[in-house]
Amino acid sequence: MMTFKYLIFFILLNIFISSWATAANTIETNTISVFNNSPIVNLFGLARPDYSTHKPLRSLTLRAQYELTNYISSTAKNADVFFIDGETLSLRHSIQYQYSSNLQLSVSIPWIKHSGGNADQFIYNFHDLLQLPQNGRTEANEDDIRWRLIHKGQTLLSVNDKQSAWGDTSITAQLTPATNPSVRWTL
Repeated sequence: MMTFKYLIFFILLNIFISSWATAANTIETNTISVFNNSPIVNLFGLARPDYSTHKPLRSLTLRAQYELTNYISSTAKNADVFFIDGETLSLRHSIQYQYSSNLQLSVSIPWIKHSGGNADQFIYNFHDLLQLPQNGRTEANEDDIRWRLIHKGQTLLSVNDKQSAWGDTSITAQLTPATNPSVRWTL
């Protein structure tokens, strides 16, 4: 029930924020961003590069991103086992400010939900239709969330239940040198 309240909150927040937007700025095409959203990769909280173009000086841009990642992976070596199966939903709100002609500042706040997911059946059927390998995905383990990390027979990580929470807030500064506009530095 708590997840539904967060979803309603984000929908209302988007409606409220978008009421300030002008019609000319509502449709924009950008580079397609592709990220590895594995929960293990996201543990390290590395800054993501932002491929958005420069905006007019002193302009404020609000953006909402919805990302859905479904994963299954298994590795066994000697007495070590790593197995991860689940789905991660991320709803990220960002505010970006074009401070100068070559400096953008941004703040991003994600809400993240790890669960067994809903896309397993679709992915299984898609792989079956195109005769792609299932890589451990079966109809029996649909909609499961299982994370296991075992080292020398000792369980270091075991997750079986869905979880949701606010993620790490990221504050970034992106500098584009005037001498080389195709290069961007992000902190």
